[in-house]
Amino acid sequence: MAGCASERAAAPAGTASVSAVGGDRQAAEREKDLASFDQVWTTVRDQHYDPALNGVDWEAARAELRPKVEAAGDREQARSAMRELLARLGQSHFSILPAEAYEAPAERRAEHAGNSGAGPDGGGLAVGGGGAGRWAAGNPVARSGEGETGVRIRMIDGQPVVAAVDPTSLAARAGVRPGWRLVRIGDRDVATLVERLARAVPDARTLPMMQAMALESRLATDAGAGVRATFEDGTGRLLEVVVPSGSPRGNVSKMMNLPDTHVRLEDRWLEGHVGYISLNIFLDPPRVMDAFGKAVERYRDGGARGLVIDLRGNPGGVGAMAMGMGGWFVDRPNLRLGEMITRAGRLKFVLNPRLEPYMGPLAVLVDECSASTSEILAGGLKDIGRARVFGVATPGMALPSMIVPLPNGDRFQYAFANYISAGGKPLEASGVTPDEPSGLTRAALLAGHDPVLNAALAWIASAPGTSQPGLDTGAKPEAKP
Repeated sequence: MAGCASERAAAPAGTASVSAVGGDRQAAEREKDLASFDQVWTTVRDQHYDPALNGVDWEAARAELRPKVEAAGDREQARSAMRELLARLGQSHFSILPAEAYEAPAERRAEHAGNSGAGPDGGGLAVGGGGAGRWAAGNPVARSGEGETGVRIRMIDGQPVVAAVDPTSLAARAGVRPGWRLVRIGDRDVATLVERLARAVPDARTLPMMQAMALESRLATDAGAGVRATFEDGTGRLLEVVVPSGSPRGNVSKMMNLPDTHVRLEDRWLEGHVGYISLNIFLDPPRVMDAFGKAVERYRDGGARGLVIDLRGNPGGVGAMAMGMGGWFVDRPNLRLGEMITRAGRLKFVLNPRLEPYMGPLAVLVDECSASTSEILAGGLKDIGRARVFGVATPGMALPSMIVPLPNGDRFQYAFANYISAGGKPLEASGVTPDEPSGLTRAALLAGHDPVLNAALAWIASAPGTSQPGLDTGAKPEAKP
C-alpha cells in the first residue's frame, strides 16, 4: 500500500498535437500503448473506491480518448491521452510514470554532454539543462545514481526562492544561499516555466508543490555534473552560479514499482534540549522504523523537553508507516489516525502504544510539499490532540495508491481508497491546516532564520514543564524544509 504523492491528474497545457494518422510508429509500439490505455481504463473502472467514479462518464471518456492513443505519433503523445483520461477524475494519485524514470543515469548523460564550466573546487564541471530530472515534475522521487543538489526551492509570494541548502552539499560550497530568488536555469527564464505549470495544474492548492518540485528537478543532474543558474541575492544583484550535483545521500529503497529512491532519516539535538527528527520520504520501512524508534528512545531517555518531527518536503510513501510512528506518542489503546475506505470495506489506522512512549510536547512541521503519508501522520496526530502542527497548509493529496507496470514499460499509479482523518474529514483536496500558520519569508531566510522551526521551539519552551530560561527562539537551527 503506497501513499506516495503524485501530480493531481491534470492535462498539461502545451501538449504536442496528436497526429491524425499516427505517423510511422511501429505497429508493435502502438499496440503496447493501446494495451496500456486499456489497462489504465479497466483498472480505474474496477478498483476506484467510488463505483460511480466521481460522476465521470468513463465509457464516454474511453470512446473519446482511445483513438488519440491509436493516432499518436510517439510514446509521449500516447501518454498525454492517458493523462487526459485520468484528469477527468480530478484527484491525486492517478498518474503515468514514464519508463525513462527507471533508466540508469548513464543512459541519460548525453543530454548534458558538450558544455563545461568551473566547479566550486576549480575543476571541470559538465553543465547541462536539468533534463535528467524533468520526469519528476509531478512525481517527486529521486532515482538511484541521479545527482542531488541539496537545494530546496519553495514558492514565496509567487516567486521561486531557495528555502534551504544542505550545508554539506557542493551547492553550498558553490555559494548558493537560502533566500536567493531563482531567476533563470540555463538560458530559460524561470518565470516562463512557473507560468507554464500554472496553466498545467489548475488546482491552486497543489500548484506550489508542483512548481517547487519541477524547478528542483531542473536544477539536478547526474552526480559530478552541474546546471548553470541565475539567482537574485538579497541586495538585488544577479549572480550566475553553476549548481553542482553530488551523490545522493541516504539508503536506496527498491519497492512498490517506484524508481530507486534515496531515503534519509536524520536526527539531532537542538538548543533548549529539544529533539529533532526529519524524514524525506516514507519508504524503506525496516530501516526507517528501526532508526525512528531508536531516535525517539534516545530523546525520551535523554529527558528531551520536546520533540520536533519535520515532514516538510516529504511527499509520502508507505501509509502504514504512519501508524508505527504514531504509536511512539500515545499511552492508551483504541486511538487512530483515521481510516481508509475501499469498495470492500474500511481499514482503521490504529495506533498501538509502545511500552514506554514519549509523551512530552510534540511539534510536527509541514509545508506545501508535505503530502500523502505526511498528511496522514500530521493530520491524525493533530486530530487526536497529540501534536501541534506548524507551517503552511498541506496540498491535500492523501489517497492510498498502488503502482503497477504497463505493457509499454511505463508505470501506472492509481488510488484504490479514500482516507478520512481522525477528525472525520477527508484529507484529499483539503489537506492539513496547521495549528500555528508560520510560513517562510525571504527576509527570514536571508537572515539565516527558519520561522517555522523557531515557532515550534517557542511553543515547546512555553509548554508546561518545559520552560528553560534563556532559550533563544530567534536562533538559527539547521533545519531543511
